[in-house]
Amino acid sequence: MGKREELLRRYEKLSRAAMQDKPDSCKRCVYYRPDFKYRRCQFSRCPYGKQTDVFRQKPLKRDKFS
Repeated sequence: MGKREELLRRYEKLSRAAMQDKPDSCKRCVYYRPDFKYRRCQFSRCPYGKQTDVFRQKPLKRDKFS
């Protein structure tokens, strides 16, 4: 194995380990976005599988992004 391949394997292993550490709630998640008007998460699906619906029932009244 070359040095590049060893580094690649190491980073793959670290990323898999990071994905296994699930947050307790959405508010503690790295991808939680309270300022988004129509959804709570950065992604359209929760990467941890916590919630099936990340979209808000009612949009926020004030939009922080113009």
